[in-house]
Amino acid sequence: MKKTIRIFAFSLMIIAFVGSTNLTAQSFKATITGQVTDSTGAVVPNATVTISETATNQSQTVTTGEDGNYTFTQLTPGAYTLKVEAANFKILNQTEIVLETSQSLRLNLPLEAGNINEQVTVTAEAPAINTETSSKGEVYYTASSAGIAA
Repeated sequence: MKKTIRIFAFSLMIIAFVGSTNLTAQSFKATITGQVTDSTGAVVPNATVTISETATNQSQTVTTGEDGNYTFTQLTPGAYTLKVEAANFKILNQTEIVLETSQSLRLNLPLEAGNINEQVTVTAEAPAINTETSSKGEVYYTASSAGIAA
């Protein structure tokens, strides 16, 4: 009887440990959300938003919903460029977007009316303040990737 109780207690401990490991897992990926609008502040539905990682040139594309919103999830920390295209608007290129670990960045994108053959390039860093969550993430570079001799 004592042996059965010990086995039962040990089994419960194993189940509790294995079940709790998934609860403590953290995601180190970043997220970008935002809204595409025109110069008057009206939303732009069905705009094509493409994000490209600068280091690997890998890209993802989404289409804004009827509310003009877009979301990119599970992005690896690093540098990105964003391109927005919509009918009757100039193409918008947002460069030098740097994402940190576990960062949620809100990036609203205003489009200018014009020919699709015209482009607007915005070269500015996204705000360093995370307004979506209270967590803080950081990007760590190795000595070789930062250009420092090891």
